[in-house]
Amino acid sequence: MITQVTAKAQGAPKEPFCAKGEKYYPEGLIGKIGSHFFRICTQGFAYPPLMNRPNLTINSEQRLDAYAVENFPDIHETFGRIRNHYGFLEALPGLRQNPSEKVGQIELGGFTYQVFVPSINLSRLTVPVSKENMPREFDLVFPGSDARDIPEHILTCVKGDPMNAPEKGYHCFLYIRYTPSEILFITKQIIHIPRGEPSYLINTRPFDFDRLAFLAQQLRNAYRHIEITDQLNELKDVPIIQLPE
Repeated sequence: MITQVTAKAQGAPKEPFCAKGEKYYPEGLIGKIGSHFFRICTQGFAYPPLMNRPNLTINSEQRLDAYAVENFPDIHETFGRIRNHYGFLEALPGLRQNPSEKVGQIELGGFTYQVFVPSINLSRLTVPVSKENMPREFDLVFPGSDARDIPEHILTCVKGDPMNAPEKGYHCFLYIRYTPSEILFITKQIIHIPRGEPSYLINTRPFDFDRLAFLAQQLRNAYRHIEITDQLNELKDVPIIQLPE
């Protein structure tokens, strides 16, 4: 059950914050997840979402779509034709708890990723792991880079060979840690289905995985763009919705 708490703040925008036709027109809604607050105009919260985990989604924010064209080119290029551009923000305390083993590392776009495979699949590895020879199921783990402002992220692929045969289709999940000290992650599916097959929510062209680190950065920045945690005192009478923990 979603609970509402009262926002007591000062000052109000002179013009409507949201566009006519958006769900929370005119002033929007402030959503709280973890210790973070986000101002949204439509959709916003899904509960219960996948696996009953509370989450925040920003996939239909008109102002963000316009901003993304200029500022998030990898998001716009890859997912511009579908509505689930940005994935959703959720708490994932148990991410990567299944037994896995590090089997090597690869370079993607100048960044070094550690390669992990499920422990039960170790016996299937017959040659060293490389970008040209990836296991059928794998995790790529990048610990983050403060110097280059790239967040920690994990790519889990469960189908296909996205590095070497992306045109044949693949199914991967990208998990991006929102802030280093918390268990909030942005979860985004990266899927390619060859033309001719049903793909109403799928990007229609293969993703360039050498751009993976920058996609993670831009998805993180998309949520940062609507976060207003430091601006609560400047708002007035905008409802705050807090998701169950």
